[in-house]
Amino acid sequence: MNIELASLKQELIEVATATEIGFNCTPATKELIESIANKIEALTPTPAPTDRMDMVQGRWRLLYSTLALDPETTL
Repeated sequence: MNIELASLKQELIEVATATEIGFNCTPATKELIESIANKIEALTPTPAPTDRMDMVQGRWRLLYSTLALDPETTL
């Protein structure tokens, strides 16, 4: 993974984590997250990653969501 991509991924993790899964997300933070995600997508070497589910298997942790859930919701 190149340095720019690794740096963007780390920035995305830090920004998303600070939103408490999106419950404490301002419009400016949402815009920043979308901007970082778009930059990561542009640098991703796999053209259609959602068509390659074998590449995303594993245990994932939700850091940010745009779902309109109540903070008391169990995911």
